[in-house]
Amino acid sequence: MTWVPLVNTIWADPILRRNYQVWVFSYPSGYPIPYSALLLRRELDALNKTFPNHRQIVLVGHSMGGILSRLMITDSSGDKVWRYFFGTLPAQTKLSPESKALVREALVFKRRRDVARVIFISTPHRGSLIAGSPIGRIASGMIRKSVEFVRLGPEILQASVVQEDPARHETKTNAKQHRHTFA
Repeated sequence: MTWVPLVNTIWADPILRRNYQVWVFSYPSGYPIPYSALLLRRELDALNKTFPNHRQIVLVGHSMGGILSRLMITDSSGDKVWRYFFGTLPAQTKLSPESKALVREALVFKRRRDVARVIFISTPHRGSLIAGSPIGRIASGMIRKSVEFVRLGPEILQASVVQEDPARHETKTNAKQHRHTFA
């Protein structure tokens, strides 16, 4: 409902109305960012299947939606994010086939060629100071988690707990300083 005035304004402009369609992607706040991005990729895949000759897409992302949109124009560099998170190659990570397939789909991805540009509105590209504050922690506690993640969470957490070596710790420290999306 928050975006209805903006959508109405777009439809009121004859040039915008002639050249663009407004589609909305909604996602629960409690899902992990890589999983929400996976769901957006699936929606865009469905769009491509239904309308194979559509024009290039312009994504407009507000706040966390901007982070998800950014992941549509980002390449995960193969299994680099996977290795950062789990400390092992995908084949060596001890997960059930179902969990491994889901995590692979969420963490290993390529830039979408059907996205021409992304417009960011109040997107916290460098993180959010409020997230770690008492208000942010209270808000996080009120977010409902997906049943699937409650079920898969312990398995994924267990697989991500690996023996720390100094080189991996240094990489994690540097990544945290740069506030990467997956860090």
